[in-house]
Amino acid sequence: MMRTILFLLIIESSCSLQLWSQHYGVVGTGVTLSLYDSADLNHFKQTYNAVNAPNMSQFLSGFDNYVGLRFEGGYRYVGYRLTTAVLAGWRRLTSSSNGLFNNGDSRNFRIHSDAFYLEGEAGRVWGNVFVGGLLTLFLNRRVSMKSSYSNISGSDYSERLDGAYKAQSFFAGDLGLVLGVRKNRTFLMAKISRPVFATNTGGHLRDSAPEKILDGSDRFPDDFIKFTNREPYAGVRNRLDGWKISIVLAFAFKVFI
Repeated sequence: MMRTILFLLIIESSCSLQLWSQHYGVVGTGVTLSLYDSADLNHFKQTYNAVNAPNMSQFLSGFDNYVGLRFEGGYRYVGYRLTTAVLAGWRRLTSSSNGLFNNGDSRNFRIHSDAFYLEGEAGRVWGNVFVGGLLTLFLNRRVSMKSSYSNISGSDYSERLDGAYKAQSFFAGDLGLVLGVRKNRTFLMAKISRPVFATNTGGHLRDSAPEKILDGSDRFPDDFIKFTNREPYAGVRNRLDGWKISIVLAFAFKVFI
């Protein structure tokens, strides 16, 4: 009799866990804020403002905050106690900084960073809420900075600093945390992560135009004073990365496994 009761309890528990466990395909989108801290760009900002201070009505504000969008899809498992997810997606971040001069001219910088990524999650479930760890692998992360000068008449104005400076990291990774809530088949998640490794960080932001190489201005300068005086300078290294905070809304459809 006891064996029969124990057997029935095991069967009932197994069925309950199966009812709780769900396998989903998911698609989602969200916004990302990234907080970069590049010593090279900070030094460029300081030296650029120092050189041009007498003629500027607004200093360069810096290159610290980047915002953008992310799009992803993949698989998510939600059990009675555990949840896991494997996702693939693409994200793009943008930042800009402008310096204004007394005569109405402006120096404009715009930075784009985009990458494909693979993301894995694993965590604990409490009802419709879950918390877990996060690993994100970025593939072929590309950074591009466009530097241009606009004068008050609106015509083109050419300077040595003008150009499109680019760099690339073939492989990079972040570790972080995810906090999510589920309502039926809708998932709302907050994710925070920080970089832990990247390749190609020894490279620099470069403009590969032949005239820039011939002039010696193909690397974006870390020191505007040396750049202006045509002295040797190191250049801004390919280390434009930092903390990332994302809010993601995802929609699920059941899959049968």
